[in-house]
Amino acid sequence: MRLHISEAAIRVLAAKGLAGVSYRQVAAQADVSLALVNYYYPSKFDVISAAFSVVLDRYIEGFARAGRRFRAGGAPRYRDFAYRLLRNATERDHHLTLAWSEITLDAVRHHESLDLSRTWNEEMRRLWAEIADAVGEPDPERAARSGIDVVMGLLFLTCALRLSETQLNAVLLDQGSPLDCWEPRTVPPPAVPGRKSDKAARTREKILLSAIDLLVSDGAAAVSFRSVAAHSGLATAAPAYHFPTVSALLSAAQMSLIEDSRQRYRAAMADVDRGSISFEVLVDRTATILIREATEFAAGNLAFYANWIEAARRPELRSVLWPFVRDHYLGWQRLFETVAGGRPLPSETGVLALALFIGKLVRILSTGSTTDVLADVRREFVDDFERLREGRFWR
Repeated sequence: MRLHISEAAIRVLAAKGLAGVSYRQVAAQADVSLALVNYYYPSKFDVISAAFSVVLDRYIEGFARAGRRFRAGGAPRYRDFAYRLLRNATERDHHLTLAWSEITLDAVRHHESLDLSRTWNEEMRRLWAEIADAVGEPDPERAARSGIDVVMGLLFLTCALRLSETQLNAVLLDQGSPLDCWEPRTVPPPAVPGRKSDKAARTREKILLSAIDLLVSDGAAAVSFRSVAAHSGLATAAPAYHFPTVSALLSAAQMSLIEDSRQRYRAAMADVDRGSISFEVLVDRTATILIREATEFAAGNLAFYANWIEAARRPELRSVLWPFVRDHYLGWQRLFETVAGGRPLPSETGVLALALFIGKLVRILSTGSTTDVLADVRREFVDDFERLREGRFWR
């Protein structure tokens, strides 16, 4: 019965996010009484912890099977294993991935989830290192860390854009351009009509900041017209007056967060000639930017990536996210071709660089941004970027 309830909690997490998890929702999904859920799990966090344990156990079982199979002979390349895992996570195990994403980001908010996330990270490092050793990687620990960062980043990308296996294969295996293969075919949310008066502009900004605060504190699932009105101290009808739908409000919040990120990035790169940037400068600036994003701007990034998870549920949000992904992919691709001496690189280079940055940032955020982890950032980028520049990230 415990497993049955936990599996129901995973489905609720995937469909509604952490803010949507309640005894009533879990009981309805499991088709059991509220009293029974409360009997097995005295608190909401007990429900979430049990669900996370089930997700982790499923991954442990899968890795163990893969390790036994690889050691018995016929081990694939490390890249093939990573991409197979990615395809499974975004197709067959999509609900498990969304549940994992929710709890991973919640680690930034709550100490209990932080403990879960640290346990997850330690276990994944061990499992990935075992697989890397089984497929013949010369440095299993390094391969495990790089593999986790890239696949975590790719999971957030593919879930947010809701990429199919065909789309993933087209870019990661067949060297197609994500510009041709990944652009969402969705209609953006309705445009928000302009409000001309200063008072209306201030009210709209207050609503927008309240939505971002809720994204930080509880995730995208907690954002509703009612919750935003209560948080901002406005009349219940005020958010609906300024934004036609909740999706339009979330889109506006995402655009605000994207613009903030762009401004920070531009400031960090203002004195760098991107057309002749050196490898050392690229590493230094990237490490500096990531450390700053993981510390000074951790809350903004929590809200930012919470909206990525919501885009997996709301197709209309993908059109807002896509320009960010497109522009950063192009930026990374050009930077690496510059540090490679102008030599054309595989189109997946920019994708892997973008995924590496996202995955590393999410990993560091979700494990507490500790000093020892931050101290390793530059060294990790030196190793990973050298492999990307040489076109041998997966050896």
